[in-house]
Amino acid sequence: MNGNVIDYLKFKKMITPVIIQVLFWLFAALVVIMGLVALSMRQPIGGIVMIFIGPIVVRICAEMTLVVFRINDAVQAIAAKKTESTPSA
Repeated sequence: MNGNVIDYLKFKKMITPVIIQVLFWLFAALVVIMGLVALSMRQPIGGIVMIFIGPIVVRICAEMTLVVFRINDAVQAIAAKKTESTPSA
């Protein structure tokens, strides 16, 4: 088996950040489509707000979720450095 697959199976590498990035693009497209629908339903202000502000809000939510995983990666890197620098008894 490939080392990356083993890392995923042992939860050493997270798959959720990739899923979050895919979901971001899907939700951003959905918000823009909803904005276009709102424009066609004669709600110009709501549609324009959805088209321009919606993807920004979706991005902020995705980034806030990804920060947790980046913190996890940083803590694991610090733990690995600490383990490497600690002399074996």
